[in-house]
Amino acid sequence: MITFSMFLFITFCISAEPLKLCNDMGFCSRNINLTNKWTIKESSIRFEKDEFSAQLINNGEDAQLILKIYLMQSNTFRVQILPTNTENFNRYKISENPQVVNQNILNQHLPLTYSNEIGIHCLVSEKCKAEINIRPFEIKIIDEFNSTIILNKRQELVYEHFGQKVEPDIWRYRNDTIKNGATAVSLDFNFAGANTRLSGYSESFDDMNFNDTFDEPVRMANFDYFSYYGHIPFVYGHSSKEMIAFFWLNPSDSVLKIGSDVKTDTRYMRVISEGGFIDTFIFTGKLKTILSSYTELTGHIEVPAISTLGYHQSKWGYKNQSIFESVIDRLNKISFPFDYMWMDVDHLANHAPFYFDRNLFPNPSAIFEKLAKQNRFLIRLNDPHLPNSTTHQIAVDALRHGYFVNESDGKTRFIGNCWPGMSSWPDFLNPEVRNWWSTHYKYTVNETAPNVFFWNDMDEPSVFDMVEGTLPKDTLLFGNHEFREIRNVYALMMHYSTYLGVVNRNEDKNTRPFILTRGYFAGSQKYAFMWSGDNYANFDNLRKSVSMTLVAGLCGMPLTGSDLGGFNDNPSEELLYRWYQAGSLLYPLYRSHCHEDSDFKEPYLYDSHIQELLLNATKLRYSLIPTFYTAIFESHMTGKPPVQPLFSIFPEIEELHDIQEQYILGESLMAAPVLYEDLHILNVSKPPGRWFDYYTGKLLENDYNELEVTDSSFPLYIRGGKIISRFSKTGQTVNETIKNPLTLIVACNEKGEASGSLYFDDGVSYNYRQGKYLYRKIVYKKNTLSFFKAKNVGNEDENENSDEIPEEARNLTITSIVFYGLKGLPALIDDDTVVSCVADRCVMKNINLHPFEYSEEESGKKSNTTLYIILGSVAGGIILIVIVAVVIRKCIKKKKEENAYETL
Repeated sequence: MITFSMFLFITFCISAEPLKLCNDMGFCSRNINLTNKWTIKESSIRFEKDEFSAQLINNGEDAQLILKIYLMQSNTFRVQILPTNTENFNRYKISENPQVVNQNILNQHLPLTYSNEIGIHCLVSEKCKAEINIRPFEIKIIDEFNSTIILNKRQELVYEHFGQKVEPDIWRYRNDTIKNGATAVSLDFNFAGANTRLSGYSESFDDMNFNDTFDEPVRMANFDYFSYYGHIPFVYGHSSKEMIAFFWLNPSDSVLKIGSDVKTDTRYMRVISEGGFIDTFIFTGKLKTILSSYTELTGHIEVPAISTLGYHQSKWGYKNQSIFESVIDRLNKISFPFDYMWMDVDHLANHAPFYFDRNLFPNPSAIFEKLAKQNRFLIRLNDPHLPNSTTHQIAVDALRHGYFVNESDGKTRFIGNCWPGMSSWPDFLNPEVRNWWSTHYKYTVNETAPNVFFWNDMDEPSVFDMVEGTLPKDTLLFGNHEFREIRNVYALMMHYSTYLGVVNRNEDKNTRPFILTRGYFAGSQKYAFMWSGDNYANFDNLRKSVSMTLVAGLCGMPLTGSDLGGFNDNPSEELLYRWYQAGSLLYPLYRSHCHEDSDFKEPYLYDSHIQELLLNATKLRYSLIPTFYTAIFESHMTGKPPVQPLFSIFPEIEELHDIQEQYILGESLMAAPVLYEDLHILNVSKPPGRWFDYYTGKLLENDYNELEVTDSSFPLYIRGGKIISRFSKTGQTVNETIKNPLTLIVACNEKGEASGSLYFDDGVSYNYRQGKYLYRKIVYKKNTLSFFKAKNVGNEDENENSDEIPEEARNLTITSIVFYGLKGLPALIDDDTVVSCVADRCVMKNINLHPFEYSEEESGKKSNTTLYIILGSVAGGIILIVIVAVVIRKCIKKKKEENAYETL
């Protein structure tokens, strides 16, 4: 029998050994330097029902491939190359998977104007056009802003579809038989401008922008190896002159060859995939338009429960119920805010999914109830590996029904090693298996509770004793598909199954679930949060977590995070508080977690000074939940991530396309965290416009700034012309925090104006889908602060229903306003109001505004929540203010019962 400690040794060996390189994989080594001579058979060209089609010729011979191009969205071309011959195996048609792409969007054909010039066929729409060159075959797509991408410019198109026999891939301790022969596909994408940056293909432990590859291409396959857990094959080409993107809809093992061609002034990326089809989408337009179209195709995030934005406490090493409950108690003792407690593999019987180890955790219900009384939640680990056991009833049931992944013969259940020992893996490609898996989350099946949610780890999947720590490529799944064909989509199908189970366990199916996944693919954003996996406790990993978070957001998967302080090894005190500071406004998932062999790093274990630094960062996050939550709702509407790199908001500034250590929350609040050890001078780049210090209101003067920093420094800047919201006080949970009144921060632009938005709902249900929420546009203009009903620009069916705004949103009150950049001194008429100004910062307190009330913007009708402000000059204006105050106060007294709000 293999012991648990032996399994730990096995997994460490897997993580430490090198992954396969290009020369170790036949699909890569055969094709990495291969080019062909491609042309179009001119007599085969057709343009019917707004779709262009033609047969391809390779090196003078019929390639038995058909090219199809059509306009799928107003700014999106779909380009397919499909075999016309009958192959001896099933390529996986991921385009037919509704969990990945929206079938209605995918199959719509929008009008195109077709023309045929000498050797070039043109497809033209209002916003973009495609030029198909016959000899050599290439496709040039240009948008309305003249951004350009060329497909097959380097003649690197490959389509292995004739069943060519190849030698097995022999590597380490298993042979890959490759019984279907050569199946690879490849295409090159070429971007105008040698300085065009390429970003995307989340996840990669690298810079925000890809560097050129030289001897070795970049590997893009999901497995249990840090920063390879999940991938989204979506890539941007961007510079101050270029903005265009492609989506490579293929879930098989892939590599990227990236380079620059100075002679042709282009940047290129070649994608080689082991299987699947050539099915790619070219998105054109501004970045916001690209993101909107991409997430319309693959799905928008759902608005998560508001509690998920709180602090999450986790560790692999809470080995029994006593230790686990003591963590809760000790966090409470130091009044450290938290909303979620996490259980790792320690709590599972024999480290197998679903069942508690009752020797170590004898009374799970007591934990559920303890947390519920505190308005807190529990997250349980639940991995895919089911033990080869006659006592684990779920595993027995799966075996009886034939629900496991099979060996290459299609009959023998695959068995490998993972946490429970000898294990097998459910075939989540099978819809019957997905439904079966989801039923095991019912309250009646396993001991759980409404405040218990789940974490799908090891779902790439991870197999300890196999090549590269995952399923062998020749194992078979539903539809007779080899794992090599579906590799990167396995995790998605698992956490989708878990999502169904957690949603359906409630009779009304109206509670937002929390699911965390490590593996992911395009479409995962609809069902789960993701985190970057097993990082390390060093400053380099902290810095990389910033770029990884930003790229994930640009790839439509913004609900992500990294383990605060690092998973492996032990963080220094400085690294820990810097990670809390940076993560507080970067990660939607704000979780401390670490390895079993790492020291405990709960906040109460540090001295009072370090505790204060960790607490201040966490309180800052809780206070800014209105801003974070609003940004997430707008991401749900439009696809734009809540946290963005600078270039996505200011694409016209060339230098900002390289900035990856600053980021902006909600397009309003820029963070410049300290990401280097023992740093005393921090360099901060200023984007265009006015930027005010969040804490003091002082203007950031220069384009490039050197700031002195201390251990408590977390530089934040609010953008001139923006209004953000924060809670005036924070509580021990999000639920406690949201009962506090709001403070507005109004940062005026050069015209003395500002605007922002505020979203709020009940925080737990899907009622926002029926418009049961509050969504306000807040405008400060001409010395007047007004609230307007904002529109849901993503889905008109979800527009706010003002008659059904939930009580939580109706009760929101604004009791203070902070002004930055006012051209004078404000004063409030009400006797209870306190106005104070220090340098560039003016504060109004004891006001009473209700965002529930709003003005009708079109009619100009003002509500009781319109705040009129009259400004006196700093010098010589005090007498004027007093006189006006006397005159207006008489009028205001008559309006007291109407709850009018006016200021001087």
